[in-house]
Amino acid sequence: TVNCNHPVVRDLLMTALRYWGGHMHVDGFRFDLASILGRDRRGNVLVDPPVIEMIAEDGVLADSKLIAEPWDCRGYHLGRFRKPWREWNDGYRDDMRRFMRGDSGFLGAFAERLLGSRETFPIATRGQCVSVNFITCHDGFTLHDLVTYASKHNEANGEENRDGTNSNYSANYGVEGETDDPVINHIRRKQQRNFVSVLAFSNGVPMVLGGDELDRTQHGNNNAYAHDNPANWNVWGEEDHWLTRFFEGAFRLRRRFPALQWADKVRWLKPDGSEMAQEDWTDPERRVLAIEFLSADLEKGGNTRIRLLVNMHWEDVCNFKLDDDSPVTWVQALDTGRDDAWFGEAPRTSTCEVGPRTIMLLVEDNQ
Repeated sequence: TVNCNHPVVRDLLMTALRYWGGHMHVDGFRFDLASILGRDRRGNVLVDPPVIEMIAEDGVLADSKLIAEPWDCRGYHLGRFRKPWREWNDGYRDDMRRFMRGDSGFLGAFAERLLGSRETFPIATRGQCVSVNFITCHDGFTLHDLVTYASKHNEANGEENRDGTNSNYSANYGVEGETDDPVINHIRRKQQRNFVSVLAFSNGVPMVLGGDELDRTQHGNNNAYAHDNPANWNVWGEEDHWLTRFFEGAFRLRRRFPALQWADKVRWLKPDGSEMAQEDWTDPERRVLAIEFLSADLEKGGNTRIRLLVNMHWEDVCNFKLDDDSPVTWVQALDTGRDDAWFGEAPRTSTCEVGPRTIMLLVEDNQ
């Protein structure tokens, strides 16, 4: 950790950034432990940090993508950077993991994160693309391990499993580590599809950990940075992996419906079709929700309604009422509960049955 606002260090940083941005044509930078950019030599937070001001005003760097990891060893600064900075949103990661795991009292947090964490990043001053949403990153579990291990297994790092975070908010769904149990493996794959879906359908900027689309595992190691061996390698060659296909399909829907990237207005609905009330949001055991967006349809043209149906109960099936107007037809565009054919179109009319730990996306049929 260095004093980034010392004149000598500041000049070194700016020279390096200008070289990579101007000469090497790197179009953006992600700053690890970026809160240090805003401190003086004693660690005090500066109101107008010189190095941040210099980056913002530099002719070469002004149009670069600037992404902050908004914490360091001295403090946590999520939401405190200024435009045009974007920020890694670990609050998104933790809240989504806990809601999808089935923890009590996280329905409201799930909804807030889905809509771009607007309480953390006011749109009036920060814009729409501030929150960098992620479920997994290079620190911590891979997506595979997130649904396979309840605890970290870092013994191979030589630190007696003391290194790496203990706050993983993961689950193994019955067995720690790999298993041949078809029921457990079905739940794990379904949860992976659920995580990919909420990431694809959340407002803000989605970030995917490379290798998750290949179902990469670190065998429960959540701090494998030091390993140049199979524990930390991607396994290439399986180009038709089921998870790769699911990633492609989910993000294809995100491109098709811009409201999934940013929505000006949504409706929060209970399974019976009525609007969510305050007591519903504060019910700690409520794990079902329907979210209605009005969006352009870039594939078929025009505007249409889409509904995201979420059931994160462990075992309970939920019947969602769709509309009182019987002529309205909805088409199912996504069903994470299936083992295959997740994106097949199936008509839905008055109700839609959503199984436990399942997400569906319905599109109003205006044809």
